[in-house]
Amino acid sequence: MLKKVFTMLLAVLTAAAVLTGCSSGNGGSDAGSGGGDVAGSGSPTLDAILEAGTIRVGCSLNGAPVGFTDDSGNPMGYDVDWANRLGEVLGVEVEIINVDAETRIPALTSGRVDVLFANITGNLERAKSIDFSIPYLRCGIKMITAADGNAKLEAQPGLYTSDPICAAVRKGDMEFVRYLDMFVSWQISSGWQSDTYQKWWGVEPSGLNGLW
Repeated sequence: MLKKVFTMLLAVLTAAAVLTGCSSGNGGSDAGSGGGDVAGSGSPTLDAILEAGTIRVGCSLNGAPVGFTDDSGNPMGYDVDWANRLGEVLGVEVEIINVDAETRIPALTSGRVDVLFANITGNLERAKSIDFSIPYLRCGIKMITAADGNAKLEAQPGLYTSDPICAAVRKGDMEFVRYLDMFVSWQISSGWQSDTYQKWWGVEPSGLNGLW
């Protein structure tokens, strides 16, 4: 009888431990935080960022509202907001490094930057040399017509193409890619991406869905 009671008590304690483990953490509130739990992630890039306490992000600062500098020389724009958001989630400082269409991929592959938020379209040709996250923005070609027969032009609704703008990382660190996929998805599903898009473009975004 005593043995049976002991066995039942052990089963209850084991079940309680399992439930406690499943319920630990912040639940859905992790959309804006959670960097403290990724040490030893299996990603060499991510572990190096956390150890250094700084993430180096390549952003193209040559055109508002995606990326530019204000009158004081401070980086601003949609991509810069994404860079700063990633640093906030990871709990590290953010170093913005200005890149352009010619220098952004070499800056990444050489190790000068850890990740690109640089208005870069994910495509199969580029995927031969770098890896991409899920899209954090979509852009495309619109039709421009004269407004009411006047010389002033206006953009018509709808896109004729839908190009995925993605974060980019060096080849071979798929754990970091997976982390960025989850990061981007959380910012979309939480509404942060929509708020940030409206801040810079003044309209609601379209064509993006959180996957996680």
